[in-house]
Amino acid sequence: ARREAIIADALALLADPALAGLFGRGSLAEVPITGMVRLSQDERRPVSGQIDRLAISAAEVVIADFKTAARPPRDESAIPETTLAQLAVYRALIGQIYPGRRVRALLVYTATLTRLEPDPARLDAVLARLGG
Repeated sequence: ARREAIIADALALLADPALAGLFGRGSLAEVPITGMVRLSQDERRPVSGQIDRLAISAAEVVIADFKTAARPPRDESAIPETTLAQLAVYRALIGQIYPGRRVRALLVYTATLTRLEPDPARLDAVLARLGG
């Protein structure tokens, strides 16, 4: 029964029209990323990670991080700071790789298909706090 539930959740995730771009043309899975992130005017740090899904188009790049928590945050304000920091770093690195393109960061909670997209200004603020 557990295995069937996992399969059903995975198929529902793949079939969700709102997430289609993450699994279509121009998308990548388990993308390793490394680089230098500017945390403040004077501080740059080397970082590395692995982006769960990356969808690339001419106008924008969408980063998706999948979480398996059964109870996702109720809204953007309840996203844990560590999760925001992870997305902020990924967003900063992708912005360097794809200058001039809008970079969106999504959280997708697989058990409920809940999607949260933190405000870019909030991600920038979290990144700045990492340098403090």
